[in-house]
Amino acid sequence: MLNVLVIGGAGFVGSNLCKELVNAGISVQSIDDYSTGSEKNHVENVKYINYDCRNINKIAHKIDLVDTVFHLGEFPRVELSVNNPIEAMSRITGAISPVIEFCYKQSAKLIYSGSSTRFGDAESPYSICKEINSQIVHRLCSYLHMSYAITYFYNVYGPNEIESGPYSTLIAKIIYAKKNNKKITVTAPGTQKRNFTHVNDVVKALMLIGQNGHGDNYGIGSDNSYSVLDVIKLADCEYEIGKAKKGNRLSANLITEKTKALGWKENDSIVEYIKRQI
Repeated sequence: MLNVLVIGGAGFVGSNLCKELVNAGISVQSIDDYSTGSEKNHVENVKYINYDCRNINKIAHKIDLVDTVFHLGEFPRVELSVNNPIEAMSRITGAISPVIEFCYKQSAKLIYSGSSTRFGDAESPYSICKEINSQIVHRLCSYLHMSYAITYFYNVYGPNEIESGPYSTLIAKIIYAKKNNKKITVTAPGTQKRNFTHVNDVVKALMLIGQNGHGDNYGIGSDNSYSVLDVIKLADCEYEIGKAKKGNRLSANLITEKTKALGWKENDSIVEYIKRQI
């Protein structure tokens, strides 16, 4: 990797990836529509373009030639997709063909962020569309003889997480509630388990996959799983059990063998992270 485009580069995972790429001496560009990304996440020496990746080929002339594309910029939340299925479908499945076309014309390797819900028991517009996209990437890129890899994240946490609002993530919400003496509402039953993985570990895996990964099934997740209630009690945060929500998976199979074969290993743990934060 010498010249990289990060779709969703102003978002949570994307901004951390941009930082690591720049530190490695790689030329980085970002496309983000800032629906969940933020300018406060900008990294020095990254070229930012405010645009919807569904129309990426209309501005291809504004993008310097790249050899690798990380596609992280899609509709981000399972529960929101239940209430907005058409928007979720448009922003997830509506973007994948234009992105593949762009990569094909640039002769660039595509690293696509699938969803670990593929390996779990959730059924939501989000997980359905992500699984469809993963199949499209796998089959179409193979047909076109394109270089590609599909990754799967397992509940990422760390710097630049969104702590409040509809796009907030669990660990950030827990820490925010604890620091502000607020009670957090837990989606029933609370025993659903997650392989919480620090964003720095995710980024290291993405770097390895970008360099040497090919094909499907590059899971990036911690070997240790904790229930939602385990983590809340670890933070000593006040909570109440709310209603069950459609699309909320209870578990997911951890598939990290191919990622570990590239030399990746987890360095941080959710237990130590929460201790440091609070």
